[in-house]
Amino acid sequence: MASLPAFRVIERARVSPPPGGVSESTLPLSFFDLAWVNAGAVERVIFYHLPHSTSYFFDSILHDIKSSLSLALQQFYPLAGKICHPFDKYEIHYADGDSVPFRVAEYEADFEDISSSHARDIDVLRPLVPQQPKSDAGRVPLLALQVTVFPNQGAAIGVAVHHAACDGLSSIRFMSCWASTCAQALSCRELLVPH
Repeated sequence: MASLPAFRVIERARVSPPPGGVSESTLPLSFFDLAWVNAGAVERVIFYHLPHSTSYFFDSILHDIKSSLSLALQQFYPLAGKICHPFDKYEIHYADGDSVPFRVAEYEADFEDISSSHARDIDVLRPLVPQQPKSDAGRVPLLALQVTVFPNQGAAIGVAVHHAACDGLSSIRFMSCWASTCAQALSCRELLVPH
């Protein structure tokens, strides 16, 4: 087996809805949601053309991506919360200051090959999807995000969202909200052209 392209995480951060923008709240899980409590995450990777360097991405685009994510999380605030199991029920609990892990990576893979519509080696794709954070004291995180820059080629946004909180369509709605919010920032317009 050939060696995998170089992959490195450049930044680890946490992004939350704007401070004070969302009140503490609890959302009980329905009977239908409970079937997914122990299921894996809904994972998505979306590719974008970005013929610029990693330093250009950091200097001109990353701030808009993070700030628009914060605003999107204000609309989809339960995704910044956690699943809790108090007493005999399951619920999603959000408190001001809750956040989602957000990491930025650089990948030396061939963007055109990895983003095209042919069969690909899963080991080459796996680094594009963020790991769902581990449960902490019975509180299960719901969302993890990663932006991977392919220098001078493109970028990919990887999403892992807990299935009990969000099905495939709902995760796409969240991503659409985030993309729409980001598109309002001039420096993001070129990034938001899906491949």
